[in-house]
Amino acid sequence: MSKATHWLAFSAEEWLDSGFACSVRKYPFEFVANLLGWIEGKSDMRSVHLRLGWVLCALSLATLGCKSTDEPMGSGTGGTDNGDSGMGDGNGWVVEPNSICPGDPENQQGPCCYRNKPNSARFAEAPDGVVELEYRLNWQFTINHPDTLSTDLIKGLTKTRCEHEEQSLLFRFELPKENGKLVAGAGNLTIGQGRYNCDQTYSFYTDGAAPVFVGGDKEFPGSDDSGRWNPRTTPVQYDPAKSGRDAWTIAFEDRYTGKSYSPFMDNADPANLVFDWEIVTENIDIESFPDLTPETMDCGGHIDENTGEWFAENNAFTVFARLDDNALGDNGINALSNINFAQLVAFGFAPMGDPNTTDRCEPGTTDCPWLKLPDSLCPNNDDERALFACHMGYEGNPDGRVTNCTADAPTTVRDDSAPDEGQCCDPMGSADSGLPACNGYILVNEFVAASAEITDDNSPDIVQSCD
Repeated sequence: MSKATHWLAFSAEEWLDSGFACSVRKYPFEFVANLLGWIEGKSDMRSVHLRLGWVLCALSLATLGCKSTDEPMGSGTGGTDNGDSGMGDGNGWVVEPNSICPGDPENQQGPCCYRNKPNSARFAEAPDGVVELEYRLNWQFTINHPDTLSTDLIKGLTKTRCEHEEQSLLFRFELPKENGKLVAGAGNLTIGQGRYNCDQTYSFYTDGAAPVFVGGDKEFPGSDDSGRWNPRTTPVQYDPAKSGRDAWTIAFEDRYTGKSYSPFMDNADPANLVFDWEIVTENIDIESFPDLTPETMDCGGHIDENTGEWFAENNAFTVFARLDDNALGDNGINALSNINFAQLVAFGFAPMGDPNTTDRCEPGTTDCPWLKLPDSLCPNNDDERALFACHMGYEGNPDGRVTNCTADAPTTVRDDSAPDEGQCCDPMGSADSGLPACNGYILVNEFVAASAEITDDNSPDIVQSCD
């Protein structure tokens, strides 16, 4: 059996264990030959799209997030000393490493795989005042794009990306503490991409980390700013009388913190990660999260110590990706022959042109290249942004998400107590509908969040292997 034939005989688990994406790069001709044989005789465009997608995602989507879990849990302690079999902080706080945790098991503990002290330990030691609760998303995975971003194979590949520290989405809460407890009051939530520092700490990216593109094919709006990967901070109001996500609120006028740029690295050479591409999003919203109490603040989700599987249990955040922001310039995914993110979500893994100019049609119908139509409406300028934020605007959307949109465009600033989010939109972009064309996608991402120590020394350098 040839190497290429052997790949196609693998189970999904064997593909992941074998470093499938790297193998394809080593034997591209054998791979293409087998691929063509596999789709031979498939005349239906959608069938070809999906079959091609299943294989090409193994080439590529070590790119799109990580998976999820959500069972709150405590820290778990052990009785080892600081050494190869355990880790301490110099002050007698010691935990036992969990050998099934991904990455470096000597530096990760507990069934949620955190490094260093968990939040509960640092919270207990912190004086009254403003206390920081910090998290790294060990796994995040888009669940609402079944034909592209949400396949089981991609889930496995992207889980590996997170476990290898190639991408880290970091959260930091700053909340008021009095008499040893969180109390009602004003705080902040900072969210941003960052890097693992190979010393049990993480850092947000800062000015100089993002490559600058001015002129040429790589240029796109915002690409001249080397600080575009910087974290964004928004004010929150915390109320310990409420539970879960309801305990902290963000006012409408504070929701928009600018466009967010999330980098992805090319891992063809794991020992030398280089920038590949970035997704442009806005209006991230954490939809569900555990209670921020000492008993449950260490993790959002857990890993099963018997199977090694992650469990999110409904931890989720949403974010919006506009078509025009993600189809400009040569911001393509190298492993997908520079297909950009907008093309990927709209058409799948075969290049089909610009989704901003391609005629829209009903997915699944004859000769229709669309796998999923845009479902959301984002404001186009600051005047619109003052009245509404990105929102699900497609009534009857295939995700089954509730819409709180209106037939008419808003004329007044949104009232935080009102359910209306903005005008509905037409996924087909028909001039006869009386609605604006939907111009973006909502991405619903499950996640596992584990305690992380985020330093104040933000990094201008992209993540590299710790080996």
